[in-house]
Amino acid sequence: MEERPPGKRGADPSTAQDAVNLLEQVAGTVAAGQPFGGEIGVEFRQALDDLADRMENAVRLLRQMVELIHPAAQVKDLHLTPREMEVLSSLADGLSNSEIATRCWISENTVKFHLKNLFKKLEVRDRGQAIMMARAMRRQLVPSPENR
Repeated sequence: MEERPPGKRGADPSTAQDAVNLLEQVAGTVAAGQPFGGEIGVEFRQALDDLADRMENAVRLLRQMVELIHPAAQVKDLHLTPREMEVLSSLADGLSNSEIATRCWISENTVKFHLKNLFKKLEVRDRGQAIMMARAMRRQLVPSPENR
């Protein structure tokens, strides 16, 4: 096994096959009733440490993503018109501009106008970010089944 840079715990199997091989060795050792030690024990511990590091990084990244998509402002603070709320709700449902226009009984150009205003009020750059914000707002407004 290669040495890891300072500050890094655990082993870093170069391929998924290396990890599979290590797990097979560990399983064989445990199945044979042999004590868990020696080189395989050290490698297993390093692999677990590496897994812990990766999980910590994944949790950190997930928290950052939630912070990006979770609106800090309350819906009432955004000063959305009823029509903008309707367009935003349709956007959260994944509808296209023409489908939103049909649902709301307005023209596609009017949908685009409302989306432009929504992007500005939500402080987002594109449709994807607006959809994430709309869905996050919907989760805040609609209580989950277990909380009803």
